[in-house]
Amino acid sequence: MRGLSNDLGPDCAARQGATRAPRALLDDLKGDWPDTFDDLAGRGGDPQQRRVRAVGRKESSSQLALVNADGNKLGSFFEALNTFDLDVPNLRNRAPGDVDFATRTAVEIAASSIHEPTDRHKSAIPHYVGGDDVLVSVPAARAWTFVTELIRGFSTLQDTLRACLACDIPEEGAARELLDRIAELSLGVGVAFTHATHPVSDATVHAELALKAAKREFRGQAAGIAWVDLTADGLTGARAGRRWIQVVSADEAFRQLLPTPVGASIAEQAALEVFALPPAARHRLGQILRDSSLGAAAGRVSTWAGRRAHDGAAVPKAISQLAQDDTDRLRALLSRARWWPRANREDQP
Repeated sequence: MRGLSNDLGPDCAARQGATRAPRALLDDLKGDWPDTFDDLAGRGGDPQQRRVRAVGRKESSSQLALVNADGNKLGSFFEALNTFDLDVPNLRNRAPGDVDFATRTAVEIAASSIHEPTDRHKSAIPHYVGGDDVLVSVPAARAWTFVTELIRGFSTLQDTLRACLACDIPEEGAARELLDRIAELSLGVGVAFTHATHPVSDATVHAELALKAAKREFRGQAAGIAWVDLTADGLTGARAGRRWIQVVSADEAFRQLLPTPVGASIAEQAALEVFALPPAARHRLGQILRDSSLGAAAGRVSTWAGRRAHDGAAVPKAISQLAQDDTDRLRALLSRARWWPRANREDQP
């Protein structure tokens, strides 16, 4: 947004300040820039990688994820800041730059989190980073780690702004209105999984649709992630009627990426069961859901679960329950498992 007049609101000013080339953010990251998207995608499926990043397809080395992120409630915060009765010169002067710095730092942290010591290329290509906006390509198999670390990194903005406000108004009571607005700040994220040869322009459209779905689902009140997998069922899988079903809160994703994952509800327990299933079992469960009418799905899933128990496998009780309560969410869990870092990759019963 260079070349605009200086008569800008602070939200736009934060974006206008993003004059540093996005790629310069990752100059310190080891490795050369990928020459092509195929080179970038290959980082996710390199058989020499020491750590398994995801399950996905066997040809995961040819898949990418385009990550589109945008801040939640930044407009409300800056509106409150502009109309605040008391003088807060430090916060007013620094907030736009702090937003931009938090976004850029979050991208650096997220990119570093998915970079392996053996990588010959950088593990992310930033297309745009500035203000509270992010558009970055990463290997599909590393996307969920990148996204969750991006959200976690951006969340430090709250502490930065609180500290700045405390310099202006030491007493919290007098600053309560602005503190409440700061507490609302978070990041919404949309992800489009595609083949490395998929047109970037189309991937951007789908990532934007997913971003809007994430913001709509959580009404901008919490960090959320929505995705569409164009390597699988595309929008047909992402939507059910007028509802976007492939969406998860950042808090839920964080819990499920812990060394000992936590399931706080039947749906979250079902997620852990889905991730624990071997690929062949997940494939079979997906077939059952695709081939079953709405009323018959729960019964067929229950029968499938019973057969697994008969064969000596762990009984997926939460999956059976979720099939009765919300088959769309169960479909979304199977889609998420496709690239989920902690999903089982062993083809065993």
